[in-house]
Amino acid sequence: MVESSKNSMTELMRQQLIHLTRDFTSINADGRILYLGTPQSTDSIYNTLTSRGFTIRIWPGRYPLEKDLEAYGDSLAPFVTERMKADPSLQTGGGMLHDMGKPTDLVMGTEEKLTRTQRDQGPAYFQLQYMLNTALMDIDRYPLKLSDLMFYGFPEEECPGKFTWGNSPADMELIPTGIPLHKERIYRPAKVHEEYFQYGLKIMSIDPSGGGANGDETGVAILYECNGYIIVRHVTGIPGGTSPEKLQQIIALAKKFKVNKVIIEKNYGNGAYAEALRGQSIQDEVMLDIEEVWSTGQKERRIIDSLDPVIGSHKLLIDTKVLQHDIVSTQKYPLDSRMQFMFMFQFCKLTRDKGALIHDDRLESVSQGVTFLIQYISKNADKAIQMKQDQKLQNFMKDPFGLWSHRFTGTQAIPNKAQGNAFARFKTH
Repeated sequence: MVESSKNSMTELMRQQLIHLTRDFTSINADGRILYLGTPQSTDSIYNTLTSRGFTIRIWPGRYPLEKDLEAYGDSLAPFVTERMKADPSLQTGGGMLHDMGKPTDLVMGTEEKLTRTQRDQGPAYFQLQYMLNTALMDIDRYPLKLSDLMFYGFPEEECPGKFTWGNSPADMELIPTGIPLHKERIYRPAKVHEEYFQYGLKIMSIDPSGGGANGDETGVAILYECNGYIIVRHVTGIPGGTSPEKLQQIIALAKKFKVNKVIIEKNYGNGAYAEALRGQSIQDEVMLDIEEVWSTGQKERRIIDSLDPVIGSHKLLIDTKVLQHDIVSTQKYPLDSRMQFMFMFQFCKLTRDKGALIHDDRLESVSQGVTFLIQYISKNADKAIQMKQDQKLQNFMKDPFGLWSHRFTGTQAIPNKAQGNAFARFKTH
């Protein structure tokens, strides 16, 4: 409980600090604003300054390795980059194992001093404090990686039968500017198969909330299954509670996405939310197949353990429309707390610590849906595609000229008895 309060308070203080710094441009309208500091994680407020028009300059203690340059982006100080271009050997030969760059400033840190410090602090902390690189500190802290997902614009009725994951620069998608994840990378599939399949099971997953002082949402996710993949079509949050207006929003989404089943966490009110939704659906004359599920164990670990294997096998895909809805659906919240309600932010910033996130309702609804659908991802996409192609071949062999079935609708054609035989229609008159 203490850890939960600590994590929530840290995030809240960070958001309050970001909000307060926005007053500086009014106080110092004509002067120069300069921030000096050391980022402690990717959540650091320093990493938000670029989107606000500030120029960031980073002076690391050693010249970065070639493989680490991406972590600095365009922020590495020109003083450092120009020297590396003039003398690439500066990026080698330093450190305890001679696997790091040489010192950038011998007055501030000699080779001996930096090596001694690294030996004392360890590689991750040294990267943070002296290289100003948060990557090693964050790589294990945040186990769910957006870069392991695939983002794709899904049609309404069917989708490609196979997706090939890749993370090359050519496959990179841009994260909309309204989502404050500046150093994250997302990718479209490197390849999609030309064979299309109808969606299988379509579910709505609901993580109910009563609202209250903490402002939690009722998390709602729409997930489809297709050919062994789980597809997140829609994620949103509705203010907590069971008023008719809020329940009708849920029902409208179920109708829009033609869901086959609604999954609801039973922990909230011991099934009270499901009963309220059933009652409203009957009143609105909408049939919903509702199933309740229990959630046990620490929430953060449960979510990670549910999502990690599916993400690691590249079986979880996100509809690109989810990105824009993340922005639109959170506009009603204050600017300094808006990102806490975004699904994308919750996904990236979840840790195994209790109380890691102030709000996690949207992410939990997705996790609950994935847990329900995980039994379907054992399907082999290649085998399913081969079976479909074999069926097409068999159909062609039975009716090579398409005389007995309509090639577009698949409906059976009625032979014209007046023609005498099936080939009479090819005669010219």
